[in-house]
Amino acid sequence: MVHRALVGKPYAYANFDDERLAGISPDRLNDLLEALYAVYGDFTYLFLDEIQNVENWHLFVNRLLRNSIHVVITGSNSKLLSRELATHLTGRYSPVELYPYSFREYLKARKFMHTIEPTAKSFGLLINQFNEYLITGGLPEIVSGEPAEAYATNLLEAIITRDIIFRYGIRFVRTFREIARYLISNFGNEISFNRIKNQFGLGSENTVKNYVGYLEEAWLVLTLPKFSYKTQETLRYRKIYSIDTSFCQITGTRFSSNSGR
Repeated sequence: MVHRALVGKPYAYANFDDERLAGISPDRLNDLLEALYAVYGDFTYLFLDEIQNVENWHLFVNRLLRNSIHVVITGSNSKLLSRELATHLTGRYSPVELYPYSFREYLKARKFMHTIEPTAKSFGLLINQFNEYLITGGLPEIVSGEPAEAYATNLLEAIITRDIIFRYGIRFVRTFREIARYLISNFGNEISFNRIKNQFGLGSENTVKNYVGYLEEAWLVLTLPKFSYKTQETLRYRKIYSIDTSFCQITGTRFSSNSGR
């Protein structure tokens, strides 16, 4: 979907997840650029989807930027993190992070057009939608019809394995998986790095902090530091939240009457 601010402006698009572009070498990117001009004509905006699949992609992007082309790049967490953008495109990028649907966006995606009126029916239907949203979450693929539990399970496993374990070369794989599921299932609760260290037999709090940091970089969890005038408490205690409630459902947690959590 093209942002409405770009409607009427000349743009081109290339998807590097397309098998026809799989394995393209950096020295052939100029041929691709020529083909894009042949297909789209002159353009000032260029969308590059999954550009991280190309080795040394940043050299190509920097050249486009020097030629005054507005480049929009997308990529998965496994190979394109914000800190890597900072390394490759220093001072020349503005990150945009996409989250799962909010409840309002969920209703729009589900085409819930019922007029909200102060009637029992209107409120009942809205509560019905919200209860389903709490359970199935706001991942667009699930909202579009993918089986919720199967999709969330596969996605969670892919992120833990590909985006974290392989990426950071984690040695104690089983322990890390257990910690990841423990943290997700404790959404909305306060966590203690020291307590997790002792519970899982890790050598230091720094290891726990690194593990939590990896989960945050992969956008599986978000943490909120505890407010305290004591700096040590702010650093050691945090509340943890899952990026989407669908993951909470598959880590052994089922929603109870405590829906506030």
